[in-house]
Amino acid sequence: MLPTNFLDELLARLKHRWVTNPQYRAAMSGVTGLVVLIAMCACMGIVSLVTNSALAGAGIGSATGGGAPNVNGVFTPPAEPTFPTPLVPTWAAVSSPSIYLVPNSQ
Repeated sequence: MLPTNFLDELLARLKHRWVTNPQYRAAMSGVTGLVVLIAMCACMGIVSLVTNSALAGAGIGSATGGGAPNVNGVFTPPAEPTFPTPLVPTWAAVSSPSIYLVPNSQ
């Protein structure tokens, strides 16, 4: 029989618990999902940081945050964007038809 090392024993215990204990399976699935989510967010932050630095170094975009410019120390808010929209002509009010009363039957 081959001598086993600690890694083989650890994997054998993990496999045994995974197969026989549904609560362990659920907990480990949750922990694994959480670790993957945090790792994805960390990678996204690192890629964003590297990309922003590269773009700012190339002169594309702004290195500082976007904000309203200060002119002589006075805050000037950005202008409201205007979009040309076609106007619908107003409709003429239609008068309701006259009502004739139906006479009572005899």
